[in-house]
Amino acid sequence: MRRIFACVFMLCFAPLALAEPANANHVAADAKWYIHLDLEAARQTTLFNEVLTAAKAQIPIDEVVNALKTNIGVNPLTDISGVTVYNNSFEKDVAAIIIYAKIDAARLNQALAQNPDYKETVYGKHMLLGWTDNNDGKAKNGCFYADGVIMMADKIDTLKLAVDVLDGTKPGGSSLVKTPAKGSFINAAAELSQSNDPNIAQLVSATDAATACASEVDGNLR
Repeated sequence: MRRIFACVFMLCFAPLALAEPANANHVAADAKWYIHLDLEAARQTTLFNEVLTAAKAQIPIDEVVNALKTNIGVNPLTDISGVTVYNNSFEKDVAAIIIYAKIDAARLNQALAQNPDYKETVYGKHMLLGWTDNNDGKAKNGCFYADGVIMMADKIDTLKLAVDVLDGTKPGGSSLVKTPAKGSFINAAAELSQSNDPNIAQLVSATDAATACASEVDGNLR
């Protein structure tokens, strides 16, 4: 199981390819930062295809993704359309992760249940899952929120926040999420003036968020 999830991570994030543009309504209104990976846009880039070709020369990618599809019901190269990561604080290693993907939820849940300390907790109309990750030994939490929408977080309270935002019981519509630039496949923004690091907070404006974007236009990476 450890190897399976390591492969999922590698295939999803090494090529930097993931979703449709970020949905501001899915990001908490008080979010301090967010990152969105648009895989559908990334798969159209020269960069992605060059990285994939190079990876296939080193790793039996087709065998790996077929095994993942069989074991956990997800092909990370074709089934994931996007990932949004955010939090309403700058606490280290804490974030809500929203994955937009076509998955076999029952099969993936069965795979998660093989991890230590697996449990299910009813939260409103949703089922929250908890387990200890075999890879890093840390507690993880997740939720199959709806068809095509999966949530994950290290902390249960962070997961609940993400669920509440999509449910509408806590405000979404983060002002950090803007219309993406043409050809962009990674977009990010952060209210660095509210950073826990006073040196960073003093260097930036109290009104303007710092932004970052990676895009490819006419074969040119920007």
